[in-house]
Amino acid sequence: MRLILLVCCLTGLLGGCSAQAGGGVSSFKECIAAGYPTLKTKPPGCITPEGKIFQEKEEPEETAGSGGCVNKCGDGKCQQVVCMAQGCPCAETPQTCPKDCVASF
Repeated sequence: MRLILLVCCLTGLLGGCSAQAGGGVSSFKECIAAGYPTLKTKPPGCITPEGKIFQEKEEPEETAGSGGCVNKCGDGKCQQVVCMAQGCPCAETPQTCPKDCVASF
């Protein structure tokens, strides 16, 4: 295999040595497009023949509140006591959701 790569480099066939050996890859998407193996990691990765690893960049998830809570402001109920798990309603107060929570004096 190394002999074939050496011959390709010397003769300039198939675009030269760097393209054949993964030298032209500079991102996760390019690594995948070149057909190199993927890694079952979090975030997903791709590895070149030289052992260079590229990882897919994770985009932050859009959440309505902090901690992955769901913004239910405007549903007609004041959510003052809520669970803390992801997907639970965000806690509401008269300051954060005046539509649902009416200040009582």
